[in-house]
Amino acid sequence: MSRRLLSLLIAVYMLVTIWVVPVYAKECSFSLADADVQKGRLFDISFSVSGEDIASFIAEYTFDSKYLKLSSCKSVDKNAVVEVNQNDEGQIKVVYLCDEGTDSPVLTLTFKGLQESSTEVACKVSQVINTDYEDISVTSCKSAKINILSQNKGNTEHKTTVASTENITRDYSESGVTVINGDSSKSEIVFFLKISHNSLAFFRQLSLFC
Repeated sequence: MSRRLLSLLIAVYMLVTIWVVPVYAKECSFSLADADVQKGRLFDISFSVSGEDIASFIAEYTFDSKYLKLSSCKSVDKNAVVEVNQNDEGQIKVVYLCDEGTDSPVLTLTFKGLQESSTEVACKVSQVINTDYEDISVTSCKSAKINILSQNKGNTEHKTTVASTENITRDYSESGVTVINGDSSKSEIVFFLKISHNSLAFFRQLSLFC
């Protein structure tokens, strides 16, 4: 085999290899933690993400308001901005922004068990963006299985978290991120992420001189 023919075959092989190499979309998955709780008590469930360093997402949670009452939804990361909207009983929408990315878990949802039953908290996540402002596909979102037990049947070793209020808490940012809603486009979310990032950077620099 001549050297010219060998070189040609190598070149063709390299081109074919480049063309057939698949481009994998970036993916992540979300999950809500299960819980066994006592009726009339407040309890926490964590909302976690795996697979990517997430900067923002919109989550919609649904639950049966006969058995559960939302007390609060808060970010685990102190640098994150969270807006919580509850328009209907048993439905809440959460906008999450954290320009530096976030570790898991990302949110803590606090509920009160109203009556003895087995129920669940379901979730749908959309508009997920990573710290490079790339769209991320959501492969799955695990629901939380909640067993609400009567007080005399509850496990005495189970720890519940007592919240300071029965009202939904709202964590707002001075950067204006709170105008974002579930219908916002990616460009709007990225815009507010950048504003949040610039605001945080400014206040961190300012704190060095105070």
